[in-house]
Amino acid sequence: MALTCLSLCSGYGGLELAVDAVLGCRVVGYVERDAYAASVLLARMEDASLAPAPVWCGDLKELDTAPFRGVDLVTAGFPCQPWSAAGKRKGTDDERWIWPAIASLLRRVQPRYVFLENVRAFISGGGLGLV
Repeated sequence: MALTCLSLCSGYGGLELAVDAVLGCRVVGYVERDAYAASVLLARMEDASLAPAPVWCGDLKELDTAPFRGVDLVTAGFPCQPWSAAGKRKGTDDERWIWPAIASLLRRVQPRYVFLENVRAFISGGGLGLV
């Protein structure tokens, strides 16, 4: 029986493809705040490069987590700009620092496992200690 996965900050679904290849996970929902990225997820489902699952486009804080309580795994490739050279390295002062919303969601969903992805500067810049 496949593990179930809720994908946060899904982007194009690459992280979930990797986790599925290694662990055999079935994504039960994608959460992506960017409308274009959400449309890419839908297009990838249509061309069968991603397995079908609901896509929720909006703010993590507004997601109804009830349908996802008890999933086996939550993945999140959350925004790196607060820590990386691609941004201004404002850390927690950057509006894209959404870890508090992710942590709140994890408390409500209570997955068995969490897989987070971010840039190397997340560690050297002090972000990992906040997580």
